[in-house]
Amino acid sequence: MIDLSSSAPSIGSIGSIVADAYNDRSKGFLPVVARTSDELAGTLEEAADRSTFGTRLNVRLFGGHPQDGVRLIDQSPVLWRGEIPLQLEALVPVRNHPVVASILCFGANHPSRLPSDDVLRLEDELLGRVASLPRKAPREDLRVEILPRHPSERDVADILEIYLDRYTTYLAPFTAESVRQMVAGSQVVVVRDKDGRIASICVSENARIPVPGSQPVHFVEISDAATRLDCEGSGMYTAAKAESIRFIRLANPDAVITTEARANSFGVLRSNWSLGMLVAGFKIAECIISSANNTDVRQDNIYGNLRVCYVP
Repeated sequence: MIDLSSSAPSIGSIGSIVADAYNDRSKGFLPVVARTSDELAGTLEEAADRSTFGTRLNVRLFGGHPQDGVRLIDQSPVLWRGEIPLQLEALVPVRNHPVVASILCFGANHPSRLPSDDVLRLEDELLGRVASLPRKAPREDLRVEILPRHPSERDVADILEIYLDRYTTYLAPFTAESVRQMVAGSQVVVVRDKDGRIASICVSENARIPVPGSQPVHFVEISDAATRLDCEGSGMYTAAKAESIRFIRLANPDAVITTEARANSFGVLRSNWSLGMLVAGFKIAECIISSANNTDVRQDNIYGNLRVCYVP
């Protein structure tokens, strides 16, 4: 079972599909390269057969280069629990890797978990509104920094206060200890106000996913970002995310950088759009997440829909 107090709850298990009781799902990243439609179907069938916990199944794996014959359109449906199709929810390109061309994200939901058609329609309209806007460059006049692995107690308290205020529910519980573990195991970029207090935060989970017979893929998920309510609309949120991306690219120009944005938040989607991110897919009822004070389409259940975005 996933340890939800760990530093990487968004990336989750690497190498196996495991139960995530808090979010009522099974989830994992399989370091397998599917080079043909048969290999893809075989891997998904094995994952579906072994993963029976909860009302959702998430499977991530690698897709080979096009010349290797991966043709998703030819894929026969793989059924979870014998009746629920595993669907391709997102395809994220991988840059300059000799074996891997993409990260493939498959998912299946029990009907009881699904949102209404009205919610899905309104979220699609919201994304269309965002995409019609001009991109806005991030601010460069803010005090932005990477938090040290062992933050001060004041910084821990500031982060915890922001999270508890901005998120009504989240895929993992927030405590002072979970904040410390998050900072110790992730890249955490913060923006400070004029008094030196943390006003905005952006967390990036890092993993090197092994590839059989080749070099690993450096995979980064910007798992969450939040800004103190009194600083909302000031550009801190986008500035923190922009600096996070810059730091990651400096460390590895070919890192795969993704984020899963709440599909019902105009501000979150616009931030990603302004930073030049592209939409790679859509995960329906992915996890427990909501923000009562930052929602433009009302959720009709506890599970939030997420837009998968990536940095090209």
